[in-house]
Amino acid sequence: MKQLNTLKTKPIACLFITCTFKNTLITATKINLEPLFQKSSRGFKTKNKRKNNPYILQQLTSQVALLLRNLKYKKLCIFINEVGAGRYNIVKHLIKRFQIQLVHDRTRLPFNGCRVRKQKRK
Repeated sequence: MKQLNTLKTKPIACLFITCTFKNTLITATKINLEPLFQKSSRGFKTKNKRKNNPYILQQLTSQVALLLRNLKYKKLCIFINEVGAGRYNIVKHLIKRFQIQLVHDRTRLPFNGCRVRKQKRK
């Protein structure tokens, strides 16, 4: 009976996408946060200005999708960090290939800090 239950459940992978202005990093983990692999746009031998263009990000996403398919993952949870050029392009390409359970934006937003102390009179 236990074998039937394990066959029905499909594994879920978590993708942590960090998009800076110069680089994009994708880390894939299991649902219990054990790392599976990590891919970066720096892995492609390109010059500085060409690392974060849409073509490189599409190749990066196709590599990640291929690795996840080989590991038999069909459902994804996506966590996005920071502000960069490729954050929405990567999610758009992944939506076409996998079932997306969750998309969560974890970018920190500034709130202009605490109130400044009153200055001393001279």
